Amino acid sequence: MDTDLLPYAAYNNRAIELLSRMQAIISEHANDAVESFYRSLNDIPEAQSIISILSEDDFDFLKRKQVQHLLLLLSPGTAMTDQALLSRSAGYRHASIGVDQLVLKKASEHYLKYLLNFIGRSDFSIFYQLVTMRLAFDIKSQIDGYKDYELYYINAIDGLGVDSECIGPVADVNACARDMSRKIVQIPFVEGVVIGNVHGEAVNISYRLGITPGVDRHTRRMRLELSKIVTSVWKDRNPVYIQNVENCPLLDGHDMRRCLSAGVRSIGVWPCQGAGGHVEGFLMTFFKYPGAMHGEQNIIYWSTISQKVGSALEASMARRIT
Repeated sequence: MDTDLLPYAAYNNRAIELLSRMQAIISEHANDAVESFYRSLNDIPEAQSIISILSEDDFDFLKRKQVQHLLLLLSPGTAMTDQALLSRSAGYRHASIGVDQLVLKKASEHYLKYLLNFIGRSDFSIFYQLVTMRLAFDIKSQIDGYKDYELYYINAIDGLGVDSECIGPVADVNACARDMSRKIVQIPFVEGVVIGNVHGEAVNISYRLGITPGVDRHTRRMRLELSKIVTSVWKDRNPVYIQNVENCPLLDGHDMRRCLSAGVRSIGVWPCQGAGGHVEGFLMTFFKYPGAMHGEQNIIYWSTISQKVGSALEASMARRIT
């Protein structure tokens, strides 16, 4: 195989012919390869934090998706351009839950080693080269997805400037909360947003948008368990991350079921501090997948967004005072 044409050589006619002959072997062992890799995750420190978040159903879902990904990756019918898009999308999704890129590389190494056990001597060398190249291209394209995710958040954060409506002569805190909520809910995988403040033990909702189980859209009242979380965030000035509503002791069974039925799997609550260091409000965000605040980069993104909201609320309230 002409290695000067990498990674194109992994998708030429010779590669297609080889993969066509090997499809029975690949299809037979893909599921076991994935099962074997997921069992090995306990030996990968970088995977431990994400493993602790997932439920058994989540694990089963991810394994099914991984089998599909592996089969498409090694399918003779998958063109290089199609693979680039597929892997880039997978990388974006992995970035969104803070999967360490080292885990991706460990998966590629594991699948290659596992499948080679079933390849005959006559095809071993060429199969090794071919699969190595396709897996390497998969990793490269997934990393491009990580970069897409990072760039999206950088642009989203830049777009969270204070709207003129928030700092005009007749500044309106609720209008400010509405403006910020409309921008935040456009971020991928965000299902709903609530912005408000706390007076004593009373949680006041300035604006809510999207799917917000436990927050009534008409009365703007919040269920007790969620109110307790918001109040603690307000008092302690520390965010609360509910990475998976299915195994969170802060939610009772009713709240958990409401979230699941609404398609919400994780919730983040942040104190929104202004430039002066005072807590001006709170931001509550509902996500459609578990682990939305997992990973250092995601925590930085959302901490920055909450600060943007705090600065906007601070500017709005300052204008009201003057």
